Amino acid sequence: MHKKDIIKISDTFLEKLTFNFSFISKNYSVDYKNLDKNNARSVLKKLVKASCVDYEVLLEQNNIEYIPKEKMREDMMSIPSEFKRTGRYDKCSTNYVVIKGSDLRIIGKINPISKIFYILAIDANFELYDHGNHKGVHRS
Repeated sequence: MHKKDIIKISDTFLEKLTFNFSFISKNYSVDYKNLDKNNARSVLKKLVKASCVDYEVLLEQNNIEYIPKEKMREDMMSIPSEFKRTGRYDKCSTNYVVIKGSDLRIIGKINPISKIFYILAIDANFELYDHGNHKGVHRS
């Protein structure tokens, strides 16, 4: 087999994130505290953009950061108990994943196998973790 005949999986299949909204609101809608129409529009734009780009590209472009659980103010997030009860929490990375933006942050957990991003919070007030000199952490 010649080198030009070898097809790399990464050349033919880009891993894009899939977003799960089921844990952001208890009434099966996109209603969320502190989220006005402008912020909702911003969230949708960020998610559309993130879903069109390969996951690794998002990381390279510094659009995603990983925040250790200890640094996240979980008590302010209202994570539904069914997220843990259904086993999704255990299948996700240990760190929280943040899609960054100048106006808000979309916070969740990623299942590293399925690349499902479970949206758990929208931080429109930049209060769920320290945004100071944070450089993020590695995936895990």
